[in-house]
Amino acid sequence: MKNAKKCLILFKNSFGFAQPFQILVDGTFCQAALQSRTQIKEQLPKFLDGTTQLFTTPCVIAEAQALGPQLTGALFIAKTFKLHKCSHKDVAVPAANCIKSMIGTDNPNRYFLASQDINLRRSLRSIPGVPILYIHRGTLLLEKPSAVSSTVSSKVEKSLLEPSKHEKKILKEFRNSTNQETKPQRKRKHPEDVKPRSVLKRKKRKTGHPKPSGDSSKKKRVRKRRSKPAKHVLEALQGTL
Repeated sequence: MKNAKKCLILFKNSFGFAQPFQILVDGTFCQAALQSRTQIKEQLPKFLDGTTQLFTTPCVIAEAQALGPQLTGALFIAKTFKLHKCSHKDVAVPAANCIKSMIGTDNPNRYFLASQDINLRRSLRSIPGVPILYIHRGTLLLEKPSAVSSTVSSKVEKSLLEPSKHEKKILKEFRNSTNQETKPQRKRKHPEDVKPRSVLKRKKRKTGHPKPSGDSSKKKRVRKRRSKPAKHVLEALQGTL
């Protein structure tokens, strides 16, 4: 279910699918639903989380009738769906060819395809925007978007992010107008206009005298001390006087 929701979001956002979802059903899908006891009308809206409209074509009915009793049950189920008129009024064509003509080259009517025909499903994968439903082991499944559909989806998402032609035109005019405008000249300040507070204070000069370096050429005066005579010498001198 989670994978189916992701696929549905891609088809809705990139290819414009909306409710009620239109589903083209062929005889092989009806036969698989009969064998797996799948209630198509009840289970498909729940699986797709939306309202659905089931269609088949006169060519699908004619092919189921031509295959005989083995598809009697599938024929009965197919006849309960709405009959979508195709372009093959006079002579019926194989159901696969009829469905291909209904979808065309770009699926303009936004059809889902419900089929067990492997060849039909493979051929429609080359057309962008064709959701394909099938039954596997009694379970409804929605195929992952084909490589073509994924490529187209990424281009659509990218284009949505880019500005439109009108927006590009406005941007171009705005750029041209801004380039033509000249930048305002910067006014130089004169000394008279300078505010006193903005003038830097003068740095005070240091008044201290520089200390003499240790390598100064001036020699310091060495003070010589006079040596005093001893006491007994002074006494002897005083006795002679």
